[in-house]
Amino acid sequence: MTNSWGWSVDSPGTSWSDIRNRSRSLYNTLKAMEAAIANAVNNGIVVCFSAGNGPGGYGFPASHPDVIAVGGVHVNYPDLDLEASSYAASFDSSLYSGRQVPDLCGMVGDDVSSLPAPLLMLPVPPGSRLDTSSTGAADDSWGLFSGTSAAAPQVAGVVALMLEKNNSLSPSDVKKKLVNQAAKDVTKGQSAMGDSAGPGDDAATGAGMVDAKWAWVVSMGDTMARFFEATPERRERLIEEDAVPEIDGEFVEDMMQTLRSRS
Repeated sequence: MTNSWGWSVDSPGTSWSDIRNRSRSLYNTLKAMEAAIANAVNNGIVVCFSAGNGPGGYGFPASHPDVIAVGGVHVNYPDLDLEASSYAASFDSSLYSGRQVPDLCGMVGDDVSSLPAPLLMLPVPPGSRLDTSSTGAADDSWGLFSGTSAAAPQVAGVVALMLEKNNSLSPSDVKKKLVNQAAKDVTKGQSAMGDSAGPGDDAATGAGMVDAKWAWVVSMGDTMARFFEATPERRERLIEEDAVPEIDGEFVEDMMQTLRSRS
């Protein structure tokens, strides 16, 4: 499950008591959301939320510890190097002690009129308020985006690929694998809060840029391990379910290139 919205309420020094004193209605809404997320995760549902945008984007539910909080990285042209987005939020949660946002990042865009990275064009419901003429035509079911709202569904798509190959993964397993396998080569730029990107994990990008192929390979490795440990009957079922890929020369070479790229 992915959501590209939230409440900018997890600002520095804020407590749940502060929110309750400010607005009982808002407090009740947030607590109901907190419980719904915990219930979803306890039932095996992976939950992704956008981290927030701008210097005031202290997003909840992104800061919920069970959520995969998605920040933003953009690709600069023509060099294709990765840079932390100055529009994406990064922060230490005040509502959940020890929680840092984001966990990792998806791709975001920047206005090409001022910065060397393009906006992202994503499918939207036809005729919705997001279906504007900015893509060249109104009502064409496409919209332009630049923030973490565009990044969160990308990570959710990677999660879907992982679960397709290994549906036994728990939400915590998925989060751990995504974080461990994220690309660590985002070494420039600052977040909206002024946190700097650097080698390895950092405050601006978390674990770095989501790596769809590497996450899929790791999940496939889990499936292959189950395949070799399975009974002959179970192996046949895994093949029939298309859970195990056809191993040919092209597949092996592709895997070798992927391994070399991460060495």
